[in-house]
Amino acid sequence: MAKTEIDLPSGEVVLYMRIMGEPASGTWPTVSVTLGGQSLPFPPITGAGVHTGYFLVATPGGRMPLQAVLTNGVVILERGQFIERRAQLGLVKVLSPKDIIRTL
Repeated sequence: MAKTEIDLPSGEVVLYMRIMGEPASGTWPTVSVTLGGQSLPFPPITGAGVHTGYFLVATPGGRMPLQAVLTNGVVILERGQFIERRAQLGLVKVLSPKDIIRTL
């Protein structure tokens, strides 16, 4: 489980979240993401490497808890070696309309 708190402006924002996933015994990790207790749908991890989720959210603003949970993480014995199915949460970025206007 990865947890953090992020400061959000009020209104609509886009969360940009990167997760790296690795398989174990041919099964890819499943990630559950929540912001302030509300579920955000993260795209399925079906290949090695970094996967990016974009979430458009409307918030009242302020500090909110963000959590990513590996819902099927396990350690298995495969060919005499222990293999862990993992996911690693990367940097989370917040883009608001004001940030986008500044870049135009």
